[in-house]
Amino acid sequence: MSASLRQSLRELWGNLVAGAGKLRGVEAVSFVVRRYLSRSHRDNPGEGCPLPAVVADVAQAGEPVREGLAHELGDYADALAECIADRSAPSRQRALALLSLMYGGLSLARALKGTPVSDEILKSCRDFARQAFRND
Repeated sequence: MSASLRQSLRELWGNLVAGAGKLRGVEAVSFVVRRYLSRSHRDNPGEGCPLPAVVADVAQAGEPVREGLAHELGDYADALAECIADRSAPSRQRALALLSLMYGGLSLARALKGTPVSDEILKSCRDFARQAFRND
């Protein structure tokens, strides 16, 4: 995994967690998904999360590249888990599920940019995340 990709991910994810501040539980989830799953983030891929553009290449790369991404995702999942910690379910498991929803939603929304379905995906993922954390 390149140093520039690693740095880009750390900055993006660090800003999301730091931006949530002292929010916890569903309030933190709402903040994070509102920022990550936004039209602005979708429409400006050069300034946002690089994962949708590179994850297929990472999957085809050698073990060191995949291990590098696994390490970065693990670190972010741990930081996000602290931020979203609320009640019963294991926080890291919930953080990984939320990360997967966010990445998948953004990837599909970017692929379908310019169609009504793109906006619908962003909103549906935000709503689903908030509801999932509200109902635990």
